[in-house]
Amino acid sequence: PDPVSQLSWSDYQTGCLADRLAVGDQATCHHLTGLTVQWTGLVERVRIVQRSNCVERMVNILPDLVRRKTNIKCLLGDKFGSCMKQTSQVAKLLCQTRTQPDLEDDQKCHL
Repeated sequence: PDPVSQLSWSDYQTGCLADRLAVGDQATCHHLTGLTVQWTGLVERVRIVQRSNCVERMVNILPDLVRRKTNIKCLLGDKFGSCMKQTSQVAKLLCQTRTQPDLEDDQKCHL
């Protein structure tokens, strides 16, 4: 395992999570990404920094015409279903937006 850094939560919070962090400081704090730390406490919020979907990447390489004509997103993925089942406002908004009747079929599916 990687050695554990001496960076404390308090120092990280003060230095990198300030409300009005300057752009240069944001870039500096980014260099802490991947550092192994050992902190204990309660997690109150989580933010997704990056996501990866290799199937989506491969499909997006295809020309638009091929994607639309083959409806590959729907073949490999799922069609947006009933919006009533969604529990969050954002999920409902996405569902309602992606199930509009005037959209192309491939825009009504996700991978």
